[in-house]
Amino acid sequence: MATCSPECAAPACPDRPPRSGPYTTGCTGVLLLLLLLGANPTPAAAEDDMVFEVHIPTWMPSPRTPEAETAHLVHRALRHGRHRVLVSLLLPELIASGHRGPLLQSLLDTHPDLPRWRPEAYARSRAVLAAAAGLRQDAAAHLVLPTAPTDIDVFCLALEQVASLTPDQPAEPLERALHDLWCADEIPDVGALPEEQLRPAANHLFRTRHRDVARPLLQRIAARLEPESAPWCAVRLDEAITLWRQRERETALQHFHDLEPVCRPHPATHVRLLYALMIRHLGRDDATALRWADLLLDTYPERTHADDALYWATVADPARLQTAVRTAHSRFPDGDLVGRLQTDALRALDPDDAQALLDELLASPWRDPAYETAGRLELAAARLAVQRGDDPCPAISLLHARYPHTWSSAVAERDQELRTCGHARPRPHADSITLRVTDADRAAWTRELLAIGAYRAAAEIWESIDDPTDDERWLAAALRYRAGQAREAHQPTRWALYGWERLHPWGDPRWRIAWPVHRRPEVIQAATTTGVHPGLILAMMREESAFLETVRSFAGATGLMQVMPATAAEHRQGVPEDADFAEPAINILIGANVLDGLLNRWPDDIMRVAVGYNAGPGRVRQWDRRFGEVLPEDWMDAIPFPEAWHYSRRVMQSERIYRHLYPWDTMAPDE
Repeated sequence: MATCSPECAAPACPDRPPRSGPYTTGCTGVLLLLLLLGANPTPAAAEDDMVFEVHIPTWMPSPRTPEAETAHLVHRALRHGRHRVLVSLLLPELIASGHRGPLLQSLLDTHPDLPRWRPEAYARSRAVLAAAAGLRQDAAAHLVLPTAPTDIDVFCLALEQVASLTPDQPAEPLERALHDLWCADEIPDVGALPEEQLRPAANHLFRTRHRDVARPLLQRIAARLEPESAPWCAVRLDEAITLWRQRERETALQHFHDLEPVCRPHPATHVRLLYALMIRHLGRDDATALRWADLLLDTYPERTHADDALYWATVADPARLQTAVRTAHSRFPDGDLVGRLQTDALRALDPDDAQALLDELLASPWRDPAYETAGRLELAAARLAVQRGDDPCPAISLLHARYPHTWSSAVAERDQELRTCGHARPRPHADSITLRVTDADRAAWTRELLAIGAYRAAAEIWESIDDPTDDERWLAAALRYRAGQAREAHQPTRWALYGWERLHPWGDPRWRIAWPVHRRPEVIQAATTTGVHPGLILAMMREESAFLETVRSFAGATGLMQVMPATAAEHRQGVPEDADFAEPAINILIGANVLDGLLNRWPDDIMRVAVGYNAGPGRVRQWDRRFGEVLPEDWMDAIPFPEAWHYSRRVMQSERIYRHLYPWDTMAPDE
């Protein structure tokens, strides 16, 4: 069995831009050297060779600097006799940024037996822009555009970097057009774009915040496409939505109506059109909204938006509620709005009818698709038991047993009537996971890399698979954890490994991979300075930025804690006057200062603190006045902002998990 032992706990290869110099090639050289030397994989793999046991330390390692990481890998390579790996670290000229793509292509041409995953994994091991420029230059601008920053100079510099990475090649038309879009005085002419780039260009223009510039470009792109074709319909719909976002509502609605009959032959766009027509008529003309909802349900009963249409139809016509709940359970068991249908129906019924419906729902195999909203039925059963004069504790015991770390469980533990029923009890944690893979060639190369602690490069091998198994996804995530990469480690648990929380008990190390401790020294220092529990700081960090330190929202929120400039100016306690609030340590401290202020206003009320952090304390006070004295779940469901509704649940769940998952009482600030 291949074991990643505690000895090789050092992380490998943090994210960084390409560098030059004899000791700065990082883990990417590992894969390149193996390519150059044409190492052959093990001819036949034993059963144990396909199994990896990965040690998951309690605290995720912190990434080293590039220089320290290179020195560490050289030391490991010499110690373990991996001279091929060492040579790769000393040959930076072979992977200079301007020659990366041609070299890889040459290797593929001269070694046709090389599996395609090797260069793919190699490309993934560099910064996104560098990889795109080296292998698919036309995609580089696509990767930059969705994160078009408020600081346009930074964006222009990034585009220039893309061009400079391959100076011997002309700039791609799309890249040039996008550069001109932000970095020149005139709107560019997209007429030079190749036909195959028109739809990708339109898609990214639609996603940018620069809507006034994007709209005429979308019109020009649509003019070059065949009328009534699938790409034409998609671009015209993007144009109509852009009009709506620019508050030209009547013009946008007319566009939607005009496109609906024309685009019926193209289901992907037609579904979006029907959904847009339904949503944009709600509250303005409920009868028309209901007509579009019914058309969506009848025409596309199995599509993603169908359960949404079912829910919004009940908003327009509450008489449909009970029927809609049962329809949702039978047709859309994983729908993200089924829970809202349940809650609305239970609130609308008298206690006896509500109990009958609740018994039926609890007996069904359906459960919330998102873990943070799971347990709502058990909580509703406890509330109904109190209302009927029955004992709520059986329902609460079931809630804590099934979903001990959810928002519903947290509400029950904080509730005056329900907290006497007991608490969820964390269990001890294991320290390793065992995973079985299906590709012997990849397994052999992974062991080669793990021998020197090159966790990041090993993870890229499994991330390059088109259709990995769950164990292979977990292997990549576990290796990213060992490399100290919180964002990359936890991402599969959020988007790819559906329902894993129900499959693996609380003691499983997968929970640490999904909720890693990023920037531990900075978090502990901020917690010590402000008195805010580190679990709450990390919960905000995970849900606000997903551990992406350089992220900036369209609204201007910056960094790990997504701090707005005005907020940063108001909460600079303990921050030097000239400090950059985007710098991680400063960003974390300012975010902790904000949380401290919110906790002073709402002590031990994580729900209002989370909503206040996201929507502002003024909104919380406004909603308190509007909603009155209601149960926490009713208060939450009354929030008119879907983002705040989902976000606050995730924060409460993450705070609860972080608080129980790690031994905070034994932590010192400098540990």
